Amino acid sequence: ITRSLGLSSAPGLVGLLEQPRGVLADHVFKTSRRGLHVLPAGPARPNAKELLASHRMRTLVADLAARDSHAIVLFDSPPLLVTSEARVLASYVGQVVLVVEADTTPRRSVLEAIELLDHSKPINLVLNKSRRRAGMGDYPYGGYEPSVPSPNSND
Repeated sequence: ITRSLGLSSAPGLVGLLEQPRGVLADHVFKTSRRGLHVLPAGPARPNAKELLASHRMRTLVADLAARDSHAIVLFDSPPLLVTSEARVLASYVGQVVLVVEADTTPRRSVLEAIELLDHSKPINLVLNKSRRRAGMGDYPYGGYEPSVPSPNSND
């Protein structure tokens, strides 16, 4: 997103966290889409994990959540198994969307990534770059009824 919007060199979130008196509004950019604002990550820093795990970050996340109860705040992070920053960001969210590249990401990597996440939060998977086209017959809708114990069972 930042590359397509020309914001790759913007100071971003990490730059904001480095400034003790930095103002969020100075780091957020409006887009041409109504209601869509972007806070880039900013250039890579060796202390990014510490900044993201800081009290300042927790305060920033709480402020974002308090601004508008109907707003959706998305954190786009690096791959979960590649950096520890992704796990720190996942600790702030109410749910996780794990993007899996079709025909590339090994199943064991997906399972390992899921194990690293907090299972008390919803974890959603998105299959990206799939070459298979979905059709009406691709979704088996049967079998989703809840299991109800029979009156004669001991369950």
